[in-house]
Order: sequence, then C-alpha cells, then structure tokens
Amino acid sequence: MRVDKQTLVEGFISYVDKEVVPYVDDKGLQIILSIGVNTLRTNNKLIDSILNNNVVLCLVDKDEDNTYELNNVFEVIDSSISKHGYFPVTIPAIKFISNSEKVLKFYPADFKKLKTYMEGTYNG
Repeated sequence: MRVDKQTLVEGFISYVDKEVVPYVDDKGLQIILSIGVNTLRTNNKLIDSILNNNVVLCLVDKDEDNTYELNNVFEVIDSSISKHGYFPVTIPAIKFISNSEKVLKFYPADFKKLKTYMEGTYNG
C-alpha cells in the first residue's frame, strides 16, 4: 500500500505514543520516547532528514510524488523477525533520566500493528 508522508509520519507517531510509551516500565525511558514523539510532531526538518536517509530509502520505496510503499519492507521485516524471534532496540543510559541501558523488544505482531498505523488503517 502506498501512503503519503503525512499518513506515514502520523501513523508512526501515533503507534509510539499509544502502543510503546504507555507500556514501558521505566519513567525515564517514557520521557525520552515522549520527547522524541513530540519533536517529530513539530520538526519537519527532522522528519525529512529521517525519511531521506539512505537506509530508509533502501527499505521504503519512495515515489516521485512523495508517497511510500510499505508492503515490501513490512514483508521483509516480518519474515526476518519471525525467523529470529524479535527485534531489539537498545536505548543507552542517559544520566539524570535513565541510569541503565534499556532494551525494547518488538515482535512480528508489533510490526503488523505498526504497519496498520502507518497506512492509516488501525481500528483499535
């Protein structure tokens, strides 16, 4: 499915805000994630730099009309994570906020839900 930039970004922000932040068991990490989400809501230059990153462009097919194809990347993510169990995201310790390194684990179902948010089709 092809989506425009606004749908893609709003979906990602909503997913993190509703499906990740509330379930993190560390207040410091919740604050860090909330800062990131709120920064993305207001900083178009940051969004553009992320979406124009060569790694992102290799994974997500961007068309000349600034729409993004999500099916291929999510099929690759799903098959890879299904094979290996989960995708760990390591958040380093940040003095005065979170004293220890934290690892968030994302399973295939998490990425399927993320895809529905990014497509604008989440009905939860």
